[in-house]
Amino acid sequence: MTFLSVDEDYEYRQNDLFNEVKSSHSMTDNSINKDVLKDRLKVLEMELNELRSKRQQQEQEIVKMENMSLRQRFQDILDNLLTELMQKELEVLVSLFLFSFVYQSHFTYT
Repeated sequence: MTFLSVDEDYEYRQNDLFNEVKSSHSMTDNSINKDVLKDRLKVLEMELNELRSKRQQQEQEIVKMENMSLRQRFQDILDNLLTELMQKELEVLVSLFLFSFVYQSHFTYT
């Protein structure tokens, strides 16, 4: 099993989205691109909401803790969640950019 770094994983997911949009465009017209991006945005929004919920729960748990080593462990988990949340927000921005690009014009790939 191979583990990707955070940057590699993010780049992989962006390329995956780009290829999905590109392949849908080659199949038919712009409307499929819009549908693919709309669906992707919905999924990303759900994932963002889930991460936000986890973050909030983690923050509440940290506040209640008296054990400093346990608190630090939970803070590390929270830091990872925040990193994941920022990556997901970047994915949304990229998807929105692609959506606006698709909406305004046609892809011209060769």
